[in-house]
Amino acid sequence: MIKIPKDIYDTMIKDAIKEYPLEICGYLGGIAFDKEIQILKHFPISNIYKNETKFMMDSHEQFQAFKEAQHLRLRLLVCYHSHPKTSAYPSEEDIRLAFDENLNYMIISLKNRKKPIMKSYWIQKGKVKEQEWIAF
Repeated sequence: MIKIPKDIYDTMIKDAIKEYPLEICGYLGGIAFDKEIQILKHFPISNIYKNETKFMMDSHEQFQAFKEAQHLRLRLLVCYHSHPKTSAYPSEEDIRLAFDENLNYMIISLKNRKKPIMKSYWIQKGKVKEQEWIAF
């Protein structure tokens, strides 16, 4: 179970809507327990592709997020991005590029911008398994 503070969830959704039709991306940092991930910090990262169907995180901002998380004694546990016009399910490219099997991957779908949908997945060795999450 991934627990995300409501203000972080709301910010992610607002950012996705604001940047529509471009994809957004970033990390969520927190603490991992036995069967629970507690998110404590949001790290939005610029999408250098500025594209509607793919993203590439700015490497300098990624490094800064890693350093800040380390300073706060947090781990980057979730990589997220938006799908402005498709469902909240990993694309073939998302699956192919999911190199870190320790990260959870979240996708925000704006297929219906009035009702964004966010889903979370473990992607390991090309296999996709949905993960429970909650905003509180």
